[in-house]
Amino acid sequence: MDTVKRDILNNNRELIISDLHGDVFVSLQDKGVLTKEEYNSLISLDPQEKKNELLLNILFDKNDGLEQLIDSLKEWYPWVEFELKESLKNVSSKKASWVEAVAENL
Repeated sequence: MDTVKRDILNNNRELIISDLHGDVFVSLQDKGVLTKEEYNSLISLDPQEKKNELLLNILFDKNDGLEQLIDSLKEWYPWVEFELKESLKNVSSKKASWVEAVAENL
């Protein structure tokens, strides 16, 4: 995962850790994002916050971890999905502004 996406997850870390539950793990495993071993490691932990911290660490090593997490949040956690998408939009608009500024100076 690139540093921009890592930053998005880290900037929303508290929300993710406090709000998510095990149903997201099932969805991510069904999509092939989590291996069986990763899934088993997650469900073996207590409390939920520790599970979610481990989930973030696992997602950091997945190229499309942020996108897959966002997709898995649609049904049960629309407020978390919204925050992550907004963070992506903000990065995209900043990047577009930077590109425009560079282009103007060429």
